[in-house]
Order: sequence, then structure tokens, then C-alpha cells
Amino acid sequence: MLRYQEHESLDRNEILCEDEILCYMVKKIMFLKQQLKEKKNEVERIKHEMAIKENEVINQFGSPYEYMKFHQLNKKEFLYRLQDKCCNYCHNKCDIKKMTMEHLIPKSYGGTQKLGNICLVCKKCNRIRSNNMSDPDFIDVINRRLDIDWWRIDP
Repeated sequence: MLRYQEHESLDRNEILCEDEILCYMVKKIMFLKQQLKEKKNEVERIKHEMAIKENEVINQFGSPYEYMKFHQLNKKEFLYRLQDKCCNYCHNKCDIKKMTMEHLIPKSYGGTQKLGNICLVCKKCNRIRSNNMSDPDFIDVINRRLDIDWWRIDP
């Protein structure tokens, strides 16, 4: 025998059986999983586009410093262009004034001010990361940089 209970979003006179509530919850979970999957795919697409852009700069100028010199950019402006105006962690588009230079390896762990150790992130991501070196969301950025010799070139 099925038990019945009221559902908050329905009129008080309507009643759903537990099976209907369970079915609704399963559909909602499936919908949210699909949204998460789409967001992950979008993040991967943006990461791929950023890697392509990095390679274009490498092929055209040979080093980040040659590119910066040619376009008369400071570090922040260079990274802003290179990252396609996106936070390097959450990949949301941001105004340059709302972004901060983030040390991939924090200064407290011996990180430097060199360009290869800096990326632009939104202020929210910067606060969340702080000097946490173990978060997997941030480790992939560091690994991608380490795979490209170009980032390690400093004048």
C-alpha cells in the first residue's frame, strides 16, 4: 500500500504519493547532472581555446617578453589578452580592473614574481585559493604551465 504526503510546492489540496515525489527528485537530479556536464564541457572548451592562443603567441613571437615589448604591455595587460579576458580558474569573463595577479606558486612557498608564475584571476577565486597548493582545480593550471617551456623563459 502506498503512503501519501503533501508536497510543499503544491496547493494544500493536492497530494502526491511517495513514488511521484521520488520520480520528481530523480528527474531534478538528472537535470542538474546534465547542467554540470555542460558547464564542465564549456570549461574544457575555454581551456582548449586558451592553449591555442598561447601557442599562437609562442609561434609568432618566441617568448612572452617579445610579445609584451612589441605591443607595449605590462604583465597584467599581457595576461589579460592571453587569457581572453577570463579568470584563469573559473573561466568567467571579467573586466581587467576586477582581476588580480595570482601567484601559481604562492610567495609564501617560494614563488616568484616571474611571468611564468603569475596568472590573472577574479577576486573571488583569489580569495578562495589563498595560498592553498592542494586544490585540484588549481593544480591543472600549474601543470599546463609547466608543460610549456615558453613560460619558464625570463629575461
